[in-house]
This record gives sequence, structure tokens and C-alpha cells, in this order.
Amino acid sequence: MEEKTLSSSYIYRGKILTLRKDLVRTGAGVEATREIIEHHQAVVVIPVLENKKMVLIKQYRKAVEEILFEIPAGLLNEEEIPIEAAKRELKEETGYVADKLIPLINVYASPGFTDEYMHFFLALDLKKGETNFDHDEYIENHIVDFNEFEKMLHAGKIKDAKTVLGYFLLNHYFNEKGG
Repeated sequence: MEEKTLSSSYIYRGKILTLRKDLVRTGAGVEATREIIEHHQAVVVIPVLENKKMVLIKQYRKAVEEILFEIPAGLLNEEEIPIEAAKRELKEETGYVADKLIPLINVYASPGFTDEYMHFFLALDLKKGETNFDHDEYIENHIVDFNEFEKMLHAGKIKDAKTVLGYFLLNHYFNEKGG
């Protein structure tokens, strides 16, 4: 099943991703081409207020030409550990600081073409502060309860996969804890 890389060539090197083209030999002995996006690791934070309302962010995403509702997320800086990146991204994008950051799962975003690895955290016991957006970001907070989130999901207003996964992780967490 494993594939052996015969050669690699870089097509593009950018700030957050690199596009690479690999020539591989499959486990069946067939030569094939693979286009791979190398991407920095990311953190995904599910912020929950005391009243079990989620803090979503609303922002325009150029890749899909839409305004999306998402949970906060961002890239790890060089040599930054995931929990520190989660704290930083939560504060930058929402203004909230969490007294509790609970690691949930780590997953590949879309391993068919990228090596992006995402670390999911649940943020509890939140305290509101000031945001600190990147210079090129415009983000609004949007607070929803679980029922409103589900209505938005079924109405097609929640389209971001990490946000949908985060919601199901959150439901699982609260069901396991009996809350």
C-alpha cells in the first residue's frame, strides 16, 4: 500500500503553503504523480461561554468567495507548541482568554492532497478582552447557542468542515461529562 517517492519538484513556495509535485511508485509497482500541498500545522479552538453558547467568528474567505461562520483557528508559529498557539489565536480572533484549554483530538485536514495537521482544543471559563487581528483580517464575533448552530448548519450557513467537526466534538464532550 505504501508509495515510494522517486522524485520531487517544488512548483510554488509561499508564506503558508508549498506546492510540490512527486513522482511515486505505488505498492502495485505503478508510477504515478502526486500533487502535495505542504502546510503549517494549525490549531482549532472551540470557545464555549458559561451559558453553553459558542463563540463563532464571521469572516470573508477569498478561496470560496463567501463570508463564513467558523470557530477560531490559525497556524502555529515556528517552534510554537499547539496549546500556546491556541491561546494566542483565541485572543487574537475573539478577544477571549480561556482559563481552561482542553486538548480534544488531532487530525489531518484533507490528507489526499495536504499534510496540514490540526490540533483541536475546547476553551472554557472565558473572560472577554480585546482582539488583536492580523493586519489583513476583518473578523466579527457571533455568539450562538447549540440550537441556533444546528439551525444554521441545516440551513447551509455553516459550511466550514473544522467548525462542523468542532461542534460534534463539543456535543460529545458535554454528553460524556453529563452536561
